[in-house]
Amino acid sequence: MPTMREQLQLALNIIENDDAADEHADWLRDTRAMLAVPNNLDTMTVGELKAYLEEFPDSAKVAFSYPSGDHWRTVLVGAIKSAEYANVKFSGYHDTHQIAEPEGEETEKVEEVLILG
Repeated sequence: MPTMREQLQLALNIIENDDAADEHADWLRDTRAMLAVPNNLDTMTVGELKAYLEEFPDSAKVAFSYPSGDHWRTVLVGAIKSAEYANVKFSGYHDTHQIAEPEGEETEKVEEVLILG
C-alpha cells in the first residue's frame, strides 16, 4: 500500500499534467513544499524553548494545540502534564513521527526526543 507521501506525489504528477493545473496552483505549491520536507524531525530544542519562554511569567499556563480532524477544522487544546524522553521514528504510514516501541529490532532511524504530554 502506498504511503500518504507517495499518494500525494502521484496526485501532484497527475494534476501538473492536467489542463486544469492553473485552477489548483495553490494546492500544487503547498503540496510541493510539503513533499520537500525531509523525514527527519525538525523541531525546537530545549534551549530554544527556554529562550522563547523567558518572556512569559512563571505563572503562565502551558498547553498544546492539535487539529480535531472534524468538518469545521476545530483546533483543540490539551494540557501538558509530563515531560520525558522517548525514542521516536518516522512512520511512512502516518507520514509523521511516532514513539518507537521499546522492544524489537529497529531498522529505521530512531532519535531520542523530549516529549511533552
